[in-house]
Amino acid sequence: MPKNVIFFVHGVGRHADGWSRIEGGPVHALIEASKQYDCFNGLELDDLVDLVEIRYDDIFDQHLNQWANLASSLKTSPATSATFNKVNGLLADLNSDTNLFAQYGGDVLLYTGFDLIARRVRLRVNSIISNTITTALNAAKNQAGPDPAFSIVGHSLGTTIVHDSMHQLATSNWLPKDEPGISDVSMTEQEKEHINKLMRDPANNPYAPNNFIWDSVFMISNTSRLLSRTDKDPYNSVVQPGQAVRYFVNVEHKLDPVCKFKAFHVPSHWNRRRTLNIEMDHVHDINVHGYAHYLKRPAVHRPLFRNMIPEFGNSCNDQAHALEEAFPKYAGEFDVLQKRAELEAKLNKIIAKSNTESLDKYRAMIEEFGKIIGKFS
Repeated sequence: MPKNVIFFVHGVGRHADGWSRIEGGPVHALIEASKQYDCFNGLELDDLVDLVEIRYDDIFDQHLNQWANLASSLKTSPATSATFNKVNGLLADLNSDTNLFAQYGGDVLLYTGFDLIARRVRLRVNSIISNTITTALNAAKNQAGPDPAFSIVGHSLGTTIVHDSMHQLATSNWLPKDEPGISDVSMTEQEKEHINKLMRDPANNPYAPNNFIWDSVFMISNTSRLLSRTDKDPYNSVVQPGQAVRYFVNVEHKLDPVCKFKAFHVPSHWNRRRTLNIEMDHVHDINVHGYAHYLKRPAVHRPLFRNMIPEFGNSCNDQAHALEEAFPKYAGEFDVLQKRAELEAKLNKIIAKSNTESLDKYRAMIEEFGKIIGKFS
C-alpha cells in the first residue's frame, strides 16, 4: 500500500542536510511523539508515512558568498537599492558572519527584498515537491490501495515560502518570462527536467486545483501575511480549503513574537469546517518558537497524524486527546515560577511592539528575540 507523504519546510537560521531529523527538528519531534501511541503497534513512524525535508537556506548563502558581485543584478530600483544597503550594513555589523546574518533575520531581507532570490527559493521548493509527488504517484500505479495523500508543514519564514510556493505551483506562475533559466539553481538533473516540462506546457499544469489537491497544510508560527510575495495575499490565494487544499491548520504560540506581526487569523470567508486554529501556551524551553516545541504538543501533532497516517484510528485519537489533557503547561527550568516569569516578561515586551508592518522593525525584532533564545530551530 502506498505511504502518504509529509513535507517539512524550515524557517530562519542555517540548516544542514538532515536538519529535520536532528534533535529540535520536526521529524525527530514527531518520531518521539509517535512512541506514545499504542495503535502503531511498535512500528516506526517512517514505516507508516514518508517524511521529506525541504532545505532552501543554502540559496541565501550562495547569494551572500557572491554579494560583492551582485550589485548590478540586484540594485534595479530604489526599493531594492535600499534593501541592498541594509544587507550590506547588517553584514558589516556582523563581520560577514552568515550564520549570525541568518540568526538575526537577514534571510527575511533577502526573500522580501529581491524577487530574483525569492523566485529561486520557490523554484527549489517546488522542484522537490513536484518531483516527489510525481515519483510517489507513479510508484502507486503498481501497488494496491489508494493513491498517496500529501501534506506540508511550514515553520516561521517557511510558512511564507510554503504559501508562496504552493500558490505558484497551483497557478503556473513559476517564473516571469524574462527569467534566465534554472541552470544556476541547485536541483538534481531529474528535478530540472521535471520543472522544464511543466514550464513548457503550463496550460496542463498537473498541480492546478482542478487537477490536484493537497490533503492539508500546517502553518506553524505563520508569517505569510507579512512576508508573502505572490500576486494574491494569503487570505485570497488558492492556498485555502476548497481550492488547493482540503484542510488548513494554523498554529501559533501566545509568547512567540515571530507570528505576531500582521498575525494570520483564519478569515471569515473561508470554509470553517476545513480550518483549524490552534494557540499554544506551554513553556518547556526558552525557544518557544522552536519547531519541536510546537510539534511535541498533542494538540498540534494529533491532526497531522489523524490526517496522514491510516493507522492513527479512533483509539489513537482518543489517546491523543487524553495526552493533551495531561500535557504539562510548564516543564524543565520553566517549572519554576521566577524563571518563566522572567522569560514571559521579556517576550511580552517584544510582542508589545508588534502593531507595525515595518519589515525593518520585524527584522530588528528577530535579532532581539534571537539574542534571548539562542539558535533558532
